[in-house]
Amino acid sequence: MCANNLVNDILRMWLIITLKTILENSDLYRNFKGSFTENYVLTELITQGIHPYFWRSGNTAELDFLFEYEDRIIPVEAKAQINTRAKSYQLFCKRYAPRIGFKLSMKNIGDNIVGQTDTVSLPLYLIWMLKKYCSGIGEK
Repeated sequence: MCANNLVNDILRMWLIITLKTILENSDLYRNFKGSFTENYVLTELITQGIHPYFWRSGNTAELDFLFEYEDRIIPVEAKAQINTRAKSYQLFCKRYAPRIGFKLSMKNIGDNIVGQTDTVSLPLYLIWMLKKYCSGIGEK
């Protein structure tokens, strides 16, 4: 089973959305898949004992999640698609320069630098490994 199908199955079962709604990319799914994804990520963070917050910069930028891990602030951006361009995440990283941050999406695993922030891209289905990646801070 591919990752995309796994995440869709989890969302579908959790939200009681028919498979037809997702596969046909209906207006219902297309208009709310970002919200579905953010709710999925929120639930997974809470399940791991993480107490997330969000960040807003006036009316211009909003970061999906922030949490504290070993006295560090960790930014998290959740995307429902492969496109992970996130202006708010970039602004937060530029302004506060956290050491590590995460982009969760339909993309494969990756690692890049945003400003001074080591940004780990994880597929949504690997969110359960978030703390493991946080524990590896500075082990490169």
